[in-house]
Amino acid sequence: MTINIPEHLAKGHGVAKDGKSFSESAQEIGNNWVKRFEVYGGLTENVSILDIGCGPGRMAIAIGERFGWKNQYFGFDIKTADIDFAQNFITAKYEKFKFSKLDIRNPLYNPHGTVEPFAVKFPCEDESFDFCFATSVFTHLYAGTVALYIAEAARCLRQKGIFFFTMFALLGKKVEGNARFSFHLGPDSTTFITDNKVAEEAVGFNLGYIVNLLKAAGFDNIKHYPGGWTGNASAIAGQDIVICEKVI
Repeated sequence: MTINIPEHLAKGHGVAKDGKSFSESAQEIGNNWVKRFEVYGGLTENVSILDIGCGPGRMAIAIGERFGWKNQYFGFDIKTADIDFAQNFITAKYEKFKFSKLDIRNPLYNPHGTVEPFAVKFPCEDESFDFCFATSVFTHLYAGTVALYIAEAARCLRQKGIFFFTMFALLGKKVEGNARFSFHLGPDSTTFITDNKVAEEAVGFNLGYIVNLLKAAGFDNIKHYPGGWTGNASAIAGQDIVICEKVI
């Protein structure tokens, strides 16, 4: 029997439409992401996993149900209620799946956080995971924090470990076609924001800048899959997907 995320927590992780509740949608979205992790990132039941921005466990539940709860998994997030639910309803039943709260300040999701974004250190030992992912995380962070997160992901991954993340990738100064977001240049030459009241609601980056950060951190074999947000009907996900391997 599946673990159902309650509606009030699933609201930020699913879309209630076409007769589906937020909880049902979150479950479907989680399952779809795990298929992508498996097909494009090589995720298996033997892989240890680090989940950056785990929420109430949408991905953890999907991973556990797909691979029989055999993986060693660790997720962290900035929301207390999400982590409390994950610990009480997932870890309590499946001890290999663990969760922790990091009280990182974010204007959109945790404005009163006590840890500044540029001072974050993931609560993990060096080279302790084989697979790390961050979905819809870099889309809410500025360049300096993304650089730090990439470096931390590299620190926590073993050699040949896979880093799988999503972003809004811009190849130039504007997006051609019928894009979902209208980005313009932000506080520096690599960051793009929209005109939302809170800039962190949607942040994009020059793809070349992100590739350079990855290579500097020891990643290579970098693959980029454009997202459907640009109007690309053949996209495999709404946001761009970047997958790379730790080679150093």
